[in-house]
Amino acid sequence: FSTPPSWYTERWSSEVLEQKIFAAPLDVRVLFALHPAFGIVPENRIQPLYDNAGDLIYWGSGAPVYTAYSPADPPSEDELRVPTRGYTPSNQHYLQLPELDERIRLLADSITASADNRFDRAAAIRDWLHTFDYTRLLPLSSAETSLEHFLFERKAGHCEYFSTAMVVLLRSIGIHARNVNGFLGGEWNRVGNYLVVTQNEAHSWVEVWFPEYGWVAFDPTPSGTGQSEIRTSWYWPGRIFLDGLEHRWSQWILNYSVDEQAGIFASFRGSRQAREIQDNTAADHDNQDYRSLVLLVLLLASGYYWARSVRPRFTPATTIYLRLRSASSKAGLEVGPGTTPLALVERIRSKKSTAVRPAERVVNLYLRARYGKEDLDQSELHEMNEAFGIASKRMEA
Repeated sequence: FSTPPSWYTERWSSEVLEQKIFAAPLDVRVLFALHPAFGIVPENRIQPLYDNAGDLIYWGSGAPVYTAYSPADPPSEDELRVPTRGYTPSNQHYLQLPELDERIRLLADSITASADNRFDRAAAIRDWLHTFDYTRLLPLSSAETSLEHFLFERKAGHCEYFSTAMVVLLRSIGIHARNVNGFLGGEWNRVGNYLVVTQNEAHSWVEVWFPEYGWVAFDPTPSGTGQSEIRTSWYWPGRIFLDGLEHRWSQWILNYSVDEQAGIFASFRGSRQAREIQDNTAADHDNQDYRSLVLLVLLLASGYYWARSVRPRFTPATTIYLRLRSASSKAGLEVGPGTTPLALVERIRSKKSTAVRPAERVVNLYLRARYGKEDLDQSELHEMNEAFGIASKRMEA
């Protein structure tokens, strides 16, 4: 179910934000931007399009470079409270639910009892979930991973628990809602004047359908755990400089075509020739300037490749977890881009039960690293690697 950009531009009337995005290739060919994206203008050989789910995907090769246009603010709370008779998806979309404990529907009714409109019902559920605790630790047993246990017993979890719970509670009272995975926050690079958004900023939240305005975001994860919960990136002091150097190298050199690079040198040469008329010693300066330009390019290239060589692409914990996903896929389990860590554990449990205990340990440590504030120590990484080895061998059996 896709909502065209023009539909949003007619209804979301705030100031438009322009976002210049240099993206790294991912396993899924998705373009990211602030929701909703009014438009995407590619700056290299990619072709953006909306799929039936409303995701922005693309065709073409290379890392996407594009400019996205999005509204600065969503509709106001007062606007969202006004009942409207606009388009609503059918009951076959975004209202589906598995068999649930009756207590869940009764809980949703209780939380929203005093609300008389869609916005206040959604806000009531969001605010109720904000009273829970955030934790990066997995439950100790499979019985404790259920939504019922999260809502009525443990009342603590990470962002995927909170977003799933809100979607289920909303759907149980007839409000169209969907789970969204993306990125929240980032780190400002003062060298290059840009925001660095990495896999450490991965986050889950909820979008609720409003007939007049489309999908509107709600984040049920307790405050203070959205941007800081997932800080495990490398904090060597020179990292900011190297990130800025890599970005400038990619922007100035790698993203230029051969013709554009030739144009830069021609422009440089032309400007020097113009100055020759005014300076009889221009020839000597030309040689010096060309040598300086070559030296600058060589320094940028050396710094760029050194930065890439000294900075790991993934944290050690992420690398081990990705190896577990790969081993699971090779063992015949269905592991797609949307398979969450907890879903992976459940698939291993159902198909390769002898491997589930070490696999749970790998995932538990991975979630601590991904959603926690500290890095795993060497003993924990060693334990994680050993658990992966055991799980991998048992899945091969």
